[in-house]
Amino acid sequence: MKRVFLSAKTTIIILVISLFTGNYGSLNEELTNRMSDNSSAGNEFFTSNFFLETSQPVVSFLSEEHNIKDNSVYKNLRQLCSYTKLPFSSISINNINNKEYSIPTSVKTICIDRTVTISKPAIKKLIEFVANGGSLVVTNIVYDTHFNYLLGLKANEEEHSYNNNAKGFKLTNQFIPNTDNTNFYEKGAHFGFNKSSFNNDVEVMITAVNDTEYPVILKSSIGLGKVIFFNSSIEISKYERGLLFTSLLSTLEGVPYPVANVTTIFLDDFPSPIYDLKKEPIKSEYNVTNQEFVNNIWWPDMVSLSKKHDIKYTATIIFDYEENTIPPFSFKEWERTKQNNMAVPHIVTKDLLANNHELAIHGYNHVSLLEKDWSKETIGFALKTVKKKWKLNNYGELPVSYIPPSNHIDKVGVQALKANLPSIKYMCSVYTGEKEMGGDREYEPEPYAKNMFGFPRVTSGYYLDSDKRYLKESTYLFTGIWSHFIHPDDVYQIPDESNSKTRGSFSYRNEPELNWKKDNKKGLKGMLPTFDEILQNHSKTYPFTKYTDVKEAGRRVADIRLNSYKHDVNSDYYSVTNLNRNKNQDWFVYVSSFQKGKVIDYLQKNKIQYHQIPLHNGVLIGVKTQKNKITIPMVSPQRNKFLTNQVLASYDALFNKKVDQKEAKKELSLAQKTNLLRTKLFTSNNYNEDDWKTYVTYCSWQQKEKQFWYDLDTYFNENKQFEIANFSDEAAKTIWYTNEKDSRKWLVRKTELAPSKDLKISFIKEYIKKYNSEKNVTDISKKLKELVLLNPTSENKTNYVSYVLWSEVPNKDQILYRLKPSKDYVTLAKEITWYFKDKKYYDKMLAWSDVTDEIPIDTKLYWLFEAKEYTLLDAYFKEYISKNPTDDLAKKIMSQMYLERKDFLNAWKIASAINSNSKEYESLRKQLNYEFTIQSKKLQNEFIKAKDIYLFAKVRDSIERVLILEGKNSITFSSVINTDRDNIASFERLATYSMVTDNLNVHSISATNTSVSALQGNNSVENVDKELYGIEYKFESSRRGNDKLNYHARTRLETDRENYFYHVGAGVNYNVDNTFISAEYEVAPVKNGAAYTKNIYKNKVGIYAEKNFKNKLNAIAYVEGNYYSDNEKNLTSTLSLSYPVFAYGSHQIRPALEGTYSVGSADLRQGFPYWMVKERLFGGGGLQYQLNTDMDKTFAFVDAMVFSDSYATYFTRFRGQVNFQLQKYFIVNFNGELYLNDQYYSNSFNIGLLYLIK
Repeated sequence: MKRVFLSAKTTIIILVISLFTGNYGSLNEELTNRMSDNSSAGNEFFTSNFFLETSQPVVSFLSEEHNIKDNSVYKNLRQLCSYTKLPFSSISINNINNKEYSIPTSVKTICIDRTVTISKPAIKKLIEFVANGGSLVVTNIVYDTHFNYLLGLKANEEEHSYNNNAKGFKLTNQFIPNTDNTNFYEKGAHFGFNKSSFNNDVEVMITAVNDTEYPVILKSSIGLGKVIFFNSSIEISKYERGLLFTSLLSTLEGVPYPVANVTTIFLDDFPSPIYDLKKEPIKSEYNVTNQEFVNNIWWPDMVSLSKKHDIKYTATIIFDYEENTIPPFSFKEWERTKQNNMAVPHIVTKDLLANNHELAIHGYNHVSLLEKDWSKETIGFALKTVKKKWKLNNYGELPVSYIPPSNHIDKVGVQALKANLPSIKYMCSVYTGEKEMGGDREYEPEPYAKNMFGFPRVTSGYYLDSDKRYLKESTYLFTGIWSHFIHPDDVYQIPDESNSKTRGSFSYRNEPELNWKKDNKKGLKGMLPTFDEILQNHSKTYPFTKYTDVKEAGRRVADIRLNSYKHDVNSDYYSVTNLNRNKNQDWFVYVSSFQKGKVIDYLQKNKIQYHQIPLHNGVLIGVKTQKNKITIPMVSPQRNKFLTNQVLASYDALFNKKVDQKEAKKELSLAQKTNLLRTKLFTSNNYNEDDWKTYVTYCSWQQKEKQFWYDLDTYFNENKQFEIANFSDEAAKTIWYTNEKDSRKWLVRKTELAPSKDLKISFIKEYIKKYNSEKNVTDISKKLKELVLLNPTSENKTNYVSYVLWSEVPNKDQILYRLKPSKDYVTLAKEITWYFKDKKYYDKMLAWSDVTDEIPIDTKLYWLFEAKEYTLLDAYFKEYISKNPTDDLAKKIMSQMYLERKDFLNAWKIASAINSNSKEYESLRKQLNYEFTIQSKKLQNEFIKAKDIYLFAKVRDSIERVLILEGKNSITFSSVINTDRDNIASFERLATYSMVTDNLNVHSISATNTSVSALQGNNSVENVDKELYGIEYKFESSRRGNDKLNYHARTRLETDRENYFYHVGAGVNYNVDNTFISAEYEVAPVKNGAAYTKNIYKNKVGIYAEKNFKNKLNAIAYVEGNYYSDNEKNLTSTLSLSYPVFAYGSHQIRPALEGTYSVGSADLRQGFPYWMVKERLFGGGGLQYQLNTDMDKTFAFVDAMVFSDSYATYFTRFRGQVNFQLQKYFIVNFNGELYLNDQYYSNSFNIGLLYLIK
């Protein structure tokens, strides 16, 4: 905290010095060094308050000092000036009422919300201010008759009439760009003056929706200035901020303000796990699954759209859709669907990054980071899991932008995010909503973590309704920011009950049921062309906007919010300067049609880029300057003292001379009458409604609204009669309730004291109609329940339960849980079923699902399956199928669920009961037959013996062959020939008996006979032929070696009748997906006569790795090290690559490359007592052919390679391998390697015959 204070203090000192010295350059450099480096997540963000600290305000707010901070208009006006850098101040009522006080000459516009305590001299001061060219913006209904002149109301109050029915805002006359004929807030009642109450020269700027004759915002021209009047009692909130600003802007002609000119498009929930389902409307348009649509249609279309409009998206990745908030946090949903052995969402993510879009984080899953759903610890675990996944998948730097799921996050969530993912710099929630839940955010530091900057989203979807269009355009008007998000699955969000869960508490995202590209049945364009049109129109309206990601847009916006801007005025020009940044800057400035030519001529003359947007009775000019300053010719009118005096004389003539004398006499007698009547009311023993009607009239004439309601309230509390409570409605026609709370209070009193049941019901319905809002959920639910108790009709019951169901009512679970399933609620049964499903009350879910016919059996089964309620699932299916034995679709679904649960037997049993003529039969049979091939050998044996007819003959034959191969004892005859150049170096023969155990381990005993020859060209006495006989034992974990982990070991003892020799070896291999790795160790005599005589042993260690990439490129790496007992050693490494260029059925042709490098400790080129060179490098290429019908039947491999060799210049090598099965019990194996080489070479051939004992 101390660091922040010192930084702010230093900044203020620098600002002051720079303003006096004019040294803005040093100020820019200093501030940049101190505060604007937002690249580190540890730094705090700031916004400049320079607009508040100026002594020359442009905009002021007039209000009573004691409640200014709670005033909604003040808060929104201040925020608008903060965004636009308009110098701002507040003027207290005490000041304006002070005769000595003068309004600063720099002030162009004063905003007023309440006028009750403004004195008459002060009103005259305001009239003079307007007459001299200033403006007033009055944002609320004014009952002070002395303001009538300013507001344009007729002098004769008898001509004033009020409207209690006009509602909503209808935008016209280019009030906000691109919003003509837009209606919004259509239920908001205004309670203001009818049009006939105003003078004819008053200009209507916008009207009510349901009554276009009702003026909502009006403009009165007085002298050189104007008054904008909001003829509405609707309080200015953040939502109406756009109305306030565009009204303000019309009074600030020629005053430029900076804008960001950035547009950011978020792709929410993308990349993410996608379900392989077909849903409307994409099912009808393309007949593809969700996954196929998103990956093959939606994403390519979005890439094309980005190129067309030069967009850099911010994509918001999410890894899981299960609502798990307790560790461990897995990625099974992310990894569920694969392509070429890679998770599909991962492939899309890589493509997104390759297209240079930003990858932001939406969360591990879609559960919002709220204290009620998570703890700080579990949030930490989830976010750390994301970080690990991010790094493992090589998604680049950790994300800087965070988008809360459902746009909800609370203080606990923000703090946990800050602690566990400190890379986050930008919090991208929403502009609207509730602050405590993560909404209501501004483009400024995040309120719960100052090291994050808020970059809220304003709108969403592929089309914009009236409310969204208003929010988009009005927010861009004062910020130059459009932050918008879309989802890949928005198109699926049609008004369909199957979407009720994903809809949540929000509206359907595809309400008009648009297709993706084609026009729908109503003739409406598809989502993509509709969104494309929105983007085209946006670019046309704001040609300087840049479509960029949050990383860039957030930095630009944060810089503007940090920077301070100084306004300078002289007789010729109005200038605004960015004190912190000597770079190009974008601006908006409003100019009337009358002054437009003057400003545009100036811009053209100075070669300054600009564009125009129609606004009010003029244009909004967008300007791009190359430096930090903008200068505009002065367009404000010069003060005219004669005109000002005329205005003041007119005011005096209308009010001070004619009206005041008459009213003074009237007010004196009226005050006496009022006091006498008040005394009578409170001393009388009986309620007299006529007296109260007179009293309310007197109070209205004297603007004593609060006194009247206070008196009526006091009188009611003393007497508590229904008639008194009921009179409140009549009184409100003359003096409206002081606030909504009072209106509600009187309605509650009428309800409680209603003399009849029918009247009570009527009042309850009125209460529900008037006060049904999110803030009043508890009361409304109680009223609806009360209606049920008073009048238990089916309609009332349904209304009550429906309200409980769709609102956040306290004890909602208990209310619905106690509700008995009944046909009375048949219209709600489906929604109640979904509710209990989401709450995981599965017994209730099933009970309510039986009340409606709208939930098919497959949906119910899926629900139970997803919830892992397997016991309930099995029982429910058993009961259902006993009543519906011909429902083959249900059988198919249940069979697939058993497969997912690894319960193959039950899956097979149910599937085999499906009618063979059913469309579900064949596809499921194929699936199960495939699954059968990977079941345990024991189960496969049982099925083969049972001769199950559901098993394909081809599958039965293939499995039977494998079972025989893996499970039968065998006798094998094999031989291995190795050559020394053209001569046989060794000839090894084995006769082997192999025994297979119950767990398919193989134990083998072999009799061996090996002939080794003397090396050619050496006459040493040690170089002699030898004949060896021996016995060998070998263990293998499995015969085929197809398990994930396989291992083997062998040992041999042999003799030449004079000496004994031993062999020992062991190896292991790992086989998973497209990767095979093996390691082997062996010690044995070197196989030639000289080495046997000299008793030379070779210790060999070999490591082999093979990887197939995307079922295409095949890579093999092999490293072998040998140590000889005569202390020599060598090391060899080999790498080979092959790629299929032709494939037909089981045939493949592949070009191949191979390279080998070896080093040795000795140069034994003559091959005595074995062959070795000190260094060798060779490499080359060739062709490979492979036939693989099935490993248990026929496999053939042939390759031919030509090599360039550092040892032999070049050589050619041929290799071949053939394995095939004769009938079921004989297997023939052959492999060989042949070299064509002028130097030393060694060839080898191996042939074997295996007989499987029946």
